[in-house]
Amino acid sequence: MVSVIIACYNDHYWLSRTVAALYEGHNTTSFEVIVVDDCSDIPISEVLYMPVRILRNRVHQGVGYCFDRGVKEAVGDTIVLMGSDVLVRGRSWLSEADLAAKTYPNSIGAAVSYCFSPENQDFEDKDIKKTYGADIRWIMEGWKKYVKLDGDYSDYVLDIVNAASINDEEVVKKWNYTVPCLIGAFYVTTKEFYQRINGWDTDGGLNKGHQHWGGLEPWISIKAWMAGGEVRVIPNLHVGHIYGRLTHAGGVMAQRGIRADLRWYNKLFIVHTLFTEYEKQGMLRMVERLYKENTAYDKNYGIAKKLIQQNKKWVETVMRRNDELAIGERGYRSLDLFKHKFGQILPWEV
Repeated sequence: MVSVIIACYNDHYWLSRTVAALYEGHNTTSFEVIVVDDCSDIPISEVLYMPVRILRNRVHQGVGYCFDRGVKEAVGDTIVLMGSDVLVRGRSWLSEADLAAKTYPNSIGAAVSYCFSPENQDFEDKDIKKTYGADIRWIMEGWKKYVKLDGDYSDYVLDIVNAASINDEEVVKKWNYTVPCLIGAFYVTTKEFYQRINGWDTDGGLNKGHQHWGGLEPWISIKAWMAGGEVRVIPNLHVGHIYGRLTHAGGVMAQRGIRADLRWYNKLFIVHTLFTEYEKQGMLRMVERLYKENTAYDKNYGIAKKLIQQNKKWVETVMRRNDELAIGERGYRSLDLFKHKFGQILPWEV
């Protein structure tokens, strides 16, 4: 049995098309669809007339919380996690997802993602950009220039841990379809593996885990590698991810609930709970240095630091959980695995 978990917040128009694409050509009893409504202004149950289970959050919690809640309720052994703005390509998505989960049960897979716009949803368009997973950038590509504090570096500081698309299929083939990080909003795993790595660790309550909308991919990806698993691209599973909408990147992010302080909190939560003490202190020293020199910048980083301190007990709990995941000679809590396998170097080590 395959269980599809869809996280949705104020995205009713695309949700109906997302669900319709899933069911096209399939018997509605061949899989289950669980929509987790993240306290949308208009409840999903009032606008979606399809055979789905709807779970509604009492308050706005974030996409990680939605996925964690949906997986707990799922019947299937194979889990698909997806956004409300993703169109599957053809009916083979179901068999490909189930096959990927059964072939690589200790992994999280990402579909090949086509970057659609609301106006162009053509899989055959040669100009449509495709992504094959992501790498992890510690302070984005421009840190070499901006770490010297010359010019306007604020955009780079905001991405201490950032997922950047891999658009080259040959690179992914070289890595045998393993990638450092998920991307694309359509992920496949098993319920057992997801629960073993504690999902997005949101059972500590609102704002106590990495759960708000935005920037979740590095968190779950690093934990998969820590636990001795993998992050894989599923080459025969293609989906279209609809960008450029009002509620998506490039639009009015606030309408999807992405606050800058909580986005910062997500990033700091990764640093505090996944990295070794040496790596953590290196990252935090660099960010502190840049912020002290940039007095005109907003206060969101400081607010996020206070949230981390307020949730110190939960941070320590998640850190202990992640310590228990670490296995193998090149396992975590060190970032040596990424440096060894993918050639990534930490900024302060150059």
